Amino acid sequence: MSELVPFGHEQTWLAVRDQAQHSVVEALGLTDGRVTEVDEAVREALGSATAVLPPIPGAGGRWTLVVGQDMASPSTARITTLSAMLGTGVQLFGTAEHGARHCLLVERGAVQREVDVVEGGLPGVAAEWSLDPTTLAGPAPGSALLVGALRAEPPTPDTEPGLAQLPPRGGFWGKILGR
Repeated sequence: MSELVPFGHEQTWLAVRDQAQHSVVEALGLTDGRVTEVDEAVREALGSATAVLPPIPGAGGRWTLVVGQDMASPSTARITTLSAMLGTGVQLFGTAEHGARHCLLVERGAVQREVDVVEGGLPGVAAEWSLDPTTLAGPAPGSALLVGALRAEPPTPDTEPGLAQLPPRGGFWGKILGR
């Protein structure tokens, strides 16, 4: 059985509200994934891998946590786009460019709060906004997905040869979506 394990003092992570793992993986453009136990995925995320945990209950919903050193590199624009794409809240907990521990709260594509915290303060902000991963314990509500490193920006046909580019939608959906 997969077990939840605490993390968060040295890791960087995203918290995505009320979304399935596969939706988060797809929206982030993550590839080369495999299903694994949560404790193994969190350990691997200390290196170059990225772990996507199953949704875990927390403040205001169920939170899919994306853990890995690469989580610190996404731009604010990438996080706001992810939030707008998924139509939900997305939070980033990590280290800012200037070295401070940093928290970003985005709701449906709009930045709501952005704060720097003192050493050791990240779990408290996480507990208030979503959930404190330093307190995770017990049986996991499912398996984790272990994927390759996250890119700072989403893949495009220019940066990822062979990536399929969908044609613009026409007809009824094109009018609805403005394409």
